[in-house]
Amino acid sequence: MMVSPFEEKLSALISKKRFDHVVRVSETAKDLANHYGYDSNKAYIAGLLHDAAKEQSPQSLRDLGVSSDVVNDSVFSLFPKVWHALVAPEFCQLMFSINDEDILSAMKFHTTGKDAMSILEQIVYVADFIEPGRDVPERQFVYDLAFESLDEACYALSLISMYSLMGRHLSIHPFSLACYNYYQKCSKKRKETQTTILSYHC
Repeated sequence: MMVSPFEEKLSALISKKRFDHVVRVSETAKDLANHYGYDSNKAYIAGLLHDAAKEQSPQSLRDLGVSSDVVNDSVFSLFPKVWHALVAPEFCQLMFSINDEDILSAMKFHTTGKDAMSILEQIVYVADFIEPGRDVPERQFVYDLAFESLDEACYALSLISMYSLMGRHLSIHPFSLACYNYYQKCSKKRKETQTTILSYHC
């Protein structure tokens, strides 16, 4: 699959700031894929297109032909930060002719995560947080974990998400809760990670 046509079309759909972000995510995803022996081209494409629908609205998606089953106004209202990921598979099928189920699923769960993620789903979920332009105090901690164990990085990131959502009194999507519960059980560094993440939120 050629990457450059995706970049050209994508740049017309999102702001320059967000385009720069997705390019960094795609490069980080490729690095993680290479580290874990996964298909780096698929990781690059999933990382590049993960936010393709970020600046769309329910109406703009309807106008583009995305199905009404996918464009859910109540989900948009309740989970405004998550919604773009949930519509990403159909949006990217329509706009970029992406039909690879692994790539589509990785884009869908890049914000919430979920239980028992595939390696590509984990890569994009983590890469979105650890890309070098992400200016948050926990970034380096999760970055270091990501190249040791994707499971450990997913647990740390899901915990950060829980603290962030609860601290802002925002609704927690069921996928996010399932992700946290699953990777908490997987973690062999649970207490260490909890202590470290908590120190950033005190």
